[in-house]
Amino acid sequence: MDALCSLGEYEDSVVEALTKCLENPNSAVRRLAVEALDDLGERAASAVPALTKCFEDPDPIVQSRAAVVLRNLGDLEALEALESSLGELEALEASHEILLSLR
Repeated sequence: MDALCSLGEYEDSVVEALTKCLENPNSAVRRLAVEALDDLGERAASAVPALTKCFEDPDPIVQSRAAVVLRNLGDLEALEALESSLGELEALEASHEILLSLR
């Protein structure tokens, strides 16, 4: 991930590629893409629309990590997207906790 953060002039291309990875059928790829976007910090701001779509991802880890990235970005669009999805995320987290307690 450190290499991603030092790409300089290639940042836009990297963010675009990572955004496309959010649509990959493999959840591990989507998880890594969200993590990499988080590592890029505010340079990943153009990925906000794609990150908000992650709230519909079948993988709850992708969903929750996308919420963290949006919170970390802190821009108005990101915060509005996060706020509008909080109810859904809280329900998912509660379900996840219940499932974990049953193990």
